[in-house]
Amino acid sequence: MFKKLISPGIALISAVLITLLVPKDALTIRQHWTLLLLSFTVVYATTYLVTEYLIFRELRKLEDLLKPRLDDKSVSPETNPGFHLPNMKNAWNYITILLHQKNDQIKKLEQMADFRKRFIGDVSHELKSPIFAAQGYIHTLLDGALKDKEVRVKFLNKAGKSIDYMDSLVQDLLL
Repeated sequence: MFKKLISPGIALISAVLITLLVPKDALTIRQHWTLLLLSFTVVYATTYLVTEYLIFRELRKLEDLLKPRLDDKSVSPETNPGFHLPNMKNAWNYITILLHQKNDQIKKLEQMADFRKRFIGDVSHELKSPIFAAQGYIHTLLDGALKDKEVRVKFLNKAGKSIDYMDSLVQDLLL
């Protein structure tokens, strides 16, 4: 409806203004009416062509680009042919909703990545503790404590407990 009123409205206002600018005694009444009709026709044709080809044609192209992406029934455009401003509003609303959903998904993925980093950090810390303990006991034995039977048994038992603890941590992770 808006499109249908633009050209005639501008043409009528312009034609009346053009006719009023000409002095009354310069033209006959018939010439005034002719001038009014001629100026209306020229301005109407000009505004129609400008609005149709420079504005509404581009808006229809934009609407056609957006239509295939509108699969949500609550915001899909009407099936009537031609340009409809409400359809553009629905299309922009739909795009805004999609962008908002994508932003929410990105935030969730970032939170999951942060959780994964913390989890891997915690797991690696928990696994490193028994590894370093067993490693320390074994290196001590290799550095000369193997000869002392009491120290050897004590350190091998502690290294074994560290490895058993590490095994239970791995088993917990696998469950």
